[in-house]
Amino acid sequence: MNPWPIVRAFLVRHRWAALAFIFLVAAGVSLAVALISQERALRAGSARAADRFDLIVAAPGSQTDVLLTAVFLRPGTTKLLPPEVTVRLLNDKRAAFVAPIGFGDSHRDAPIIGTTSQLVTHLSNELQEGRVFARREEAVVGAASPINVGKTFRPTHGIPRDSNPEEDTDPHEHGSMITVVGRMKPTGSPWDSAIMMPVELVWQLHSLPDGHEEGSEAVGPPFDPTRTPGVPAAVVRPTTIAAAYQLRNAYTTNESMAFFPAEALARLYAGPSLFCDG
Repeated sequence: MNPWPIVRAFLVRHRWAALAFIFLVAAGVSLAVALISQERALRAGSARAADRFDLIVAAPGSQTDVLLTAVFLRPGTTKLLPPEVTVRLLNDKRAAFVAPIGFGDSHRDAPIIGTTSQLVTHLSNELQEGRVFARREEAVVGAASPINVGKTFRPTHGIPRDSNPEEDTDPHEHGSMITVVGRMKPTGSPWDSAIMMPVELVWQLHSLPDGHEEGSEAVGPPFDPTRTPGVPAAVVRPTTIAAAYQLRNAYTTNESMAFFPAEALARLYAGPSLFCDG
């Protein structure tokens, strides 16, 4: 028996239903392909963004939360490292550098990150324009920031907010005027839209000890053991692979946790995919 005449007759009689069915199948396949592509792009992009963060040390808790806060700059409620752990970590000689990451301020819709010039240079692989900050009232902006080198601004207390670009002032602004002295190269991460300035100023703006002798205007290490507050997280650049594992073990305690962002991302994506990609 030849089934094709029956099929042809069915399609002629119900051609609109058949076309709708074909359209729905095509749309479903297209959506599945798009979702798989987006998932792969998300994994690749997140891995690229975390690539230059060798080791992260933070207070015990969720590695995923710390990763989202420190690497992807998402607002969070991470605990602070105890001051004694913080100063020991920041002055640890087994690392090429240890950069604190301090939050709490913003400008327009951009987060302000308190850190050290070593991290800025490391993430950007030198700068696209200008220089790194050398004074407390100086800042470096990400590659996508609309603020030009040479411009000034005043930090706003709190997380980024929606703002009117025509507004010149904000009732939550505090501290002195900050001058932008440099711009990072593109990193392909949320840091492209951030503003980096000395962590000492972030501490100072929040009435905390500034990490140095009273009255000092120094920026960067070494930090004073008696005047260094806790930080939400710190990025560690080990001198060697062996030192990386030594540091991870040394700061995996009841007071702190140390982890490789790549491992945390691998665990994050270890669950089943939305679609099996082989």
